[in-house]
Amino acid sequence: MNFKQLELSGCFLIELNVFEDKRGSFIKTFNSDIIKSAPFKHFNIDEEFITSSRKHVIRGLHFQIPPYDHNKIVYCLSGRITDVLVDLRKNSKSYGQNLKIDLMGSDNKCVYIPKGFAHGFVSRSDNSTMIYKLDKLYHPDYDKGIKWDSCNINWDENSPILSERDLSFPEFNKFQSPF
Repeated sequence: MNFKQLELSGCFLIELNVFEDKRGSFIKTFNSDIIKSAPFKHFNIDEEFITSSRKHVIRGLHFQIPPYDHNKIVYCLSGRITDVLVDLRKNSKSYGQNLKIDLMGSDNKCVYIPKGFAHGFVSRSDNSTMIYKLDKLYHPDYDKGIKWDSCNINWDENSPILSERDLSFPEFNKFQSPF
C-alpha cells in the first residue's frame, strides 16, 4: 500500500497493490500491520458496510458527531463515482473547503477520511458499489449531515437522485460544527 497526502490535511489516497497472473488478480484491501505504519493514526475496523447506487445518485454529505465520530476508509469496488470530502474542523486552515476524487472499481484506490469531515459521493455509473471501513460503530442519534448543495461543490450532475433524509439536512452555513 502507498499513502499519498491529499490537499485537505489528514486525508490520504491509498493505492493498493495488485498481484496479477494468468488467473486474474489479487488485491489486499486492508492489512493491520501496514495501517499501523501509515501516516494517519492507528485504525481498527469496528464496522464495514457496502452501498450500491444507480447512476445519478448522490449520497451525503454524512458524518457522525462526537463522541461517536469516526475515521473511515472508503473505496469503489465496482462502477465509477466521484467521492466528495468537506472539512468541518473549525480550527483547520481548510475549514469549509471540499475535495473531489474520482474512484473506479478498476483503479484499486481507497480514501482515508479522518474525523471532522463530511463525506458523500455521486454515482457516475449504474451499480456503483462502495465499501466503507469505519473505526467506530454506527450510532443513529449521532449520525448527521449537511445539505449536499450548500458547500460550493460542483457535482457535475444535472439530474441528482437524493434521499428525503439527505434533502432535509441543514445548509453548511447554518451547521454548528462540533469538530
